[in-house]
Amino acid sequence: MNPINQLSETERQSHLLLWYIYSYIHLATHLINTGARDDPEATTNTFWGTGMSLQNTSILNSSMWRGKNVMGSVLMAVRAELFTKK
Repeated sequence: MNPINQLSETERQSHLLLWYIYSYIHLATHLINTGARDDPEATTNTFWGTGMSLQNTSILNSSMWRGKNVMGSVLMAVRAELFTKK
């Protein structure tokens, strides 16, 4: 049995709230720490990512990407918003 099911609905909501806060802070910190560099989504998926795995030595060279890197572009847009809200 999943231990989360043993909690009350209020307790589950509190856990979820804390998880989202932690996730947001972690993501925001990561994005701010990347500075202005491209943020590649290292996946072989050619829509969401670069079309390259993380092990590919060309992953940081955007001219070598085979994918659209939509997820990376969205994350860079979020980063831009974070920098304007500082």
